[in-house]
Amino acid sequence: MIGQGVLRECLLDPDVRLVQTIGRRDEGASGAQHSKLREIVHPDLWGYSSIQATFSGFDVCLFMSWRVLFRNEVRMLTNGLPMGSPGGSKDPVPA
Repeated sequence: MIGQGVLRECLLDPDVRLVQTIGRRDEGASGAQHSKLREIVHPDLWGYSSIQATFSGFDVCLFMSWRVLFRNEVRMLTNGLPMGSPGGSKDPVPA
């Protein structure tokens, strides 16, 4: 899948110091083990205020879906979830 490929490339890149994933499932859900990888389990992907501090110091945020989306889901998921994430308009991460 595309997300696994992105994760692998980020972990292999010598310029990347830390890769943090957030998912609703158990830690280790990515199946990857690496010293650069930090996985956070967060059941509510519509609100991040309780884990907002964990986003400090990152330069890039990539949003990956775990499955193919139906047409009516695309707008809700690709606009709604990222906009609710730190850096989005609902829960901006302080500079």
